Amino acid sequence: MLGLGLNNDEGSVEVNLHTSLLAEKDAHVSADDDPPGYQNTNYNAANLKIQIDYGYGLYSLLDFDLSDLIGKQIIKATLKLNVESFNVGAEPALSFGIKIIEEEWTENTVTYSTRPSISDIFYAESSITEAGLIEIDVKTLLQAVADGATYYGMWLYVLSGINAQFTSREGTEYPVLDVEYSWIIRIEIK
Repeated sequence: MLGLGLNNDEGSVEVNLHTSLLAEKDAHVSADDDPPGYQNTNYNAANLKIQIDYGYGLYSLLDFDLSDLIGKQIIKATLKLNVESFNVGAEPALSFGIKIIEEEWTENTVTYSTRPSISDIFYAESSITEAGLIEIDVKTLLQAVADGATYYGMWLYVLSGINAQFTSREGTEYPVLDVEYSWIIRIEIK
């Protein structure tokens, strides 16, 4: 979708675009240290998992190429994930959060022991009440990246409930990031 608006007073054109991005890499990591070795295991070929229970956590890493969004104004940004299964425990829904990954990581080698640094800023939250497609508003996260925040992906983690499993990029209902954005093109009018 392309939208154009001309502002004659300022000599500029505002261009609005929509794009759908596919995840370029994803994995999940386990903080479990019993039995030993889980913290050093790579789970890139498995589905994405998040968990907080049994004394350890599972965390998912998800990366989209956002380089074309630098300097743009984000109008709307929606992360679409397919929930394969989840367990809410005693909670009415599973709630999870999203932060920005601040260091490079490699899909085939990342483990909990080698996990990249994660931002302290909480950018998005969503709840799961049933399996299937969910849509998460990540506009705040994408605008931070467009404004220059360090970005090497998204870190997903449980806030309440027990666990959830999402389809990874290797599956048929893979993660998608839908983005509407705009930027101003300055033109000189003589």
